[in-house]
Amino acid sequence: MSSPGVLITGSYQDPQEECNEQTSLLSGSQASSPTLNESQTLSPSNMPLENPLPWRAVSIILILNGLQPLAFELVFPFINQMILETGIVTDPERVGFYSGTIESLFAVMSFIFVLPCSSISDRYGRKPVVLISIFVLAISTALFGFSKSFWFMIMTRAIGGIASASWSTMKVMLGEITDKTNQGRAIAAFGIAFKLGQILGQPVGGLMSHPERYSNMFNNRFWNTYPYALPCLFSGSIAFLGATAGIFLLQETKPNRKRESDTVSEYGSTYSEEQISAKSKSSNSWLSILTPEVSSLMFSTFAMTLVSETLFALYPLFAFTPVEYGGLGLDEGGIGAHMAARSIFCIFLIAAFAPMQRHIGTLKTYELSMQAWPLCCLFFPLLNLLKRWEVSALVMNSALAVFFTIWGFAHNAWSASTLMINDAAPSAESLAAINGLAQMVIVLPEAISPAFVNSLFAWTISNDVLQGYLTYVVLFGLCFMAAVHSTTLKEVTHDWRENSKYQDSR
Repeated sequence: MSSPGVLITGSYQDPQEECNEQTSLLSGSQASSPTLNESQTLSPSNMPLENPLPWRAVSIILILNGLQPLAFELVFPFINQMILETGIVTDPERVGFYSGTIESLFAVMSFIFVLPCSSISDRYGRKPVVLISIFVLAISTALFGFSKSFWFMIMTRAIGGIASASWSTMKVMLGEITDKTNQGRAIAAFGIAFKLGQILGQPVGGLMSHPERYSNMFNNRFWNTYPYALPCLFSGSIAFLGATAGIFLLQETKPNRKRESDTVSEYGSTYSEEQISAKSKSSNSWLSILTPEVSSLMFSTFAMTLVSETLFALYPLFAFTPVEYGGLGLDEGGIGAHMAARSIFCIFLIAAFAPMQRHIGTLKTYELSMQAWPLCCLFFPLLNLLKRWEVSALVMNSALAVFFTIWGFAHNAWSASTLMINDAAPSAESLAAINGLAQMVIVLPEAISPAFVNSLFAWTISNDVLQGYLTYVVLFGLCFMAAVHSTTLKEVTHDWRENSKYQDSR
């Protein structure tokens, strides 16, 4: 791909010279390529002018990224009611155990298949992995609406989770078509696209459930038998159409295949394709990636995802739970509206990420965002108390607006984390490997958090532990520790994009 924003290129290097290169990721110097020392780090004061983004290539990636929430988060507004109506349980206090399992399974399967997807995308290209995954995601989403048993829910969510493992591939594609001056805008747009998907997916899940309530056209045997089929069919169809459009519009961004074939034709009389392939593999080995600095970054990403996904998984159950049991007592439509409102607040605050990141730097933006998570935990008991006190709608909505604003600001930690992970790659060839590792670090807490927090919430409410507030005490402790750890991270002191350009010029 050729565009002003594409700075990821490469050229062949003598295998003997590879032995002399230092593979340290965030510290040290390289004998054969330039690195940034402390004085040269791209801080806000010496950041170069921003290069234009290749919007045609970026836009289709953003659209496909927006399809992910249609599958993963579509079920959140209605999953608890669906479990009750299918007869899996009859006691609302026990719903959390089952909904947590279903929500976690999606991430469990994604965790298992992240590295295979990363490896396949390195071998066969990014485009086929992304498009096939979205097609599978569309089918599994549509089938979920026809679930009449717990095991069918498990099966369809497992298939969707396998397909969602390609999400990191889209982040790799963004990294391959942007540079350090414009990646902040691209990642912010990536987050906004995801939130737009949530704005569509979550209300669709809540408002299209039980369509017979809104129109006699749906008051027939089919829709009465499958009251959750309409939102799943709608979202699955959009994902299917998006993947179909991607066949014609999505461009392959992986540079290695073309680069290696060009190198073989140029140096074929001296070096074999196997030697060149071995060089590429050595540059993205886990040993060259897992430096102490990167390990600390991965741990912080794990902690950030754990607190983020825990709060996200808890809110629908909290909103569904009757007021007397510690919740808000909302129906599916109300839950969907709340989640959509939260996403709208997130979009406005994510839009401010790029200028904030350029002004104070990626690391500082990340630290400030992480410090907002403990504040979010305080609003769960506060909102329940306001409901119990039967305050006016103005007071309640004002409290929700403040809550969603703080939550939206905290969500900027995702964008900052993505930038730091991309910047931490030692080379263009290792970008997929480090993103695959990061995706495993992300989906592991995604798998743990729904089952953990929903089960903890159900147990706390059932046993009236700390008057039902134990869950929020535990969450506050996790958020506080994650915020403190974020202050120990260090700025990246090299730029693999510049190193790649330097190798090309040799």
